[in-house]
Amino acid sequence: MAKTLKLDDFLAMDSSIIDVRTPAEYEHASIEGAFNIPLFENEERADVGTIYKQRSKRKAIERGLEIVGPKLASFLKNTRALGGNSFRFYCWRGGMRSNSFAWLIENCGYETFVLEGGYKAYRQDLVSTFKKDYKYLVLSGNTGSLKTEVLKELRKLDEQVIDLEAKANHMGSVFGGVLSGTQPSSEHFQNSIALELKKIDLSRAVWLEDESFTIGGVYFHEDMYRAKQSAPRIVIELPRERRLENLVSLYGDSNTEDLLLATDKISKRLGGAMTLEAKKAIVSGNLHKAVDIILDYYDKYYLKALKSGNKKIQRHFKFEMESPLEMAQIIKEEL
Repeated sequence: MAKTLKLDDFLAMDSSIIDVRTPAEYEHASIEGAFNIPLFENEERADVGTIYKQRSKRKAIERGLEIVGPKLASFLKNTRALGGNSFRFYCWRGGMRSNSFAWLIENCGYETFVLEGGYKAYRQDLVSTFKKDYKYLVLSGNTGSLKTEVLKELRKLDEQVIDLEAKANHMGSVFGGVLSGTQPSSEHFQNSIALELKKIDLSRAVWLEDESFTIGGVYFHEDMYRAKQSAPRIVIELPRERRLENLVSLYGDSNTEDLLLATDKISKRLGGAMTLEAKKAIVSGNLHKAVDIILDYYDKYYLKALKSGNKKIQRHFKFEMESPLEMAQIIKEEL
């Protein structure tokens, strides 16, 4: 019989973790580092669930056995390929799926462990992390102010920094998606942040970039977002022309169609005439003019957001031509 472990003991072990849930469940969010060897495929899981609800548990188990029977050899083969003599398993709640899979592998001579409470327990543990009292510092500034680059330099200077845009795989704003790939689910995004927060020294500041509730298609956990919004801001300011140069450099190699689609998304706020002028500039290759037009919208939006909610501005730094490293050094020295 597989040993059932509580979350901390389960995670502390050094062996492969196998997620036996469906591919869809796994892709939505999973325990960090887990491999997916699904007991059921997506459609099979739905079929068994329907039978359970409409007929009976016994009929659902019978259907499950019909599905799983021909796969037993592949389960063993795929598990064995991971290497080692012991394996950890989990499903949604640490129930029949993980225990059945573990029973099979154990009977083939391996030591097996099942997570008590399954992925649900893992998720609840991570969500509780957001309720702790962190000393957030939020780096704020107009679009093109090199906030992300400064935060990367602060991390190199031994500051505690959580790169929210990297975890979201999106650079923020409607134009952020132009340079980004496929985003994770919001749950995966939140889990990734929580795992990093678990390593944080609570006595020291934790730096975050000033972001909206959503970054592209993912969103914050409400507890963290509220804490972030009430945290003090460190505002950095660069001359407008330098910000323009930064953005032209950043988006200079982007696909024209992608830039046009992103511009259309803010057309209502930008205004019909300005949207048309910006799109003409993009098509003609005059990205500097397009960015100059669009930046008016983002500057107004940023100023409105900074003034809303009585945000606490702890320090305001004005820079000219300093590099991100120099900016980070000045901020660190003066705080």
